[in-house]
Amino acid sequence: MSNRFLWILIILWFIWAGYIYYNLVYLPELKANELRLINENNKIENEKITKEISLTKKDRVVFNKTNSEKIEEIIENNKNYKTFKLPNNKKAYFKKNNNLLDLYYDDIRVSSFEFNSSENLIVEKILWDNNDLYIQIWDNKFYFNSYTKVVKKINIKIEVLYVKESWINNLIFVTTEWSFNYNKFSEELTYFSYFNDYVNYKDWYIWIVEFNDYRILNNLWLESNNENLIIYYNSATKEKRVIINTLIDYKFIYFKNNKIFIESIEGELYELENF
Repeated sequence: MSNRFLWILIILWFIWAGYIYYNLVYLPELKANELRLINENNKIENEKITKEISLTKKDRVVFNKTNSEKIEEIIENNKNYKTFKLPNNKKAYFKKNNNLLDLYYDDIRVSSFEFNSSENLIVEKILWDNNDLYIQIWDNKFYFNSYTKVVKKINIKIEVLYVKESWINNLIFVTTEWSFNYNKFSEELTYFSYFNDYVNYKDWYIWIVEFNDYRILNNLWLESNNENLIIYYNSATKEKRVIINTLIDYKFIYFKNNKIFIESIEGELYELENF
């Protein structure tokens, strides 16, 4: 009976020793090895991405207007307050009507705005390759959806620099302070305090932080070294990475035909390749 009890104690001791070894020695070593492997893989991937991603200058295609096109443009400008030739042979124009400004799309009046002075009017085409318009009269901002033929008021109080198309039925309003994302269907307006200007596709964002924008640099714990930073961020994984430092004085960054382009203030065009 005593021998059986002794064997039970020996077996329990081995079980306890194995448990201690597994939890205090084996598991920590396994996790350390996994973490080391992950870090090494991330380092390899980061080095690979850093080597592959580049900003490549592209030649711009310049279309010179014919004499007949120039004459037609003069006639349109004399006839209307402002005329836009849009993709797919569409046209939008504005006509003054006493104290109103009428918006016509394909020669059909779609909306009217109270209008007193052209000094306080901004009418611009939304970038890039769509038929939508941005309208600002005094501090009132509007968006014309060419698909629904409806004008929507946009509740943004900050000065808007330009508006551009984003991924799947979204617009990006770039302001003097930060950017806003606007959903065309839900009309939801979301601001991004870290984004001066950006492009997005599904879960990832690419944006530029200017070298002297210390508010964003300090909040993101970044140093610019007197260069603008092109930053990648994945909203699903929370991964953030500076992918390029550049001296290019950029004006726009946009997503077109599954490619990312950056346009400089001088009008030069660059493509973010191998991203």
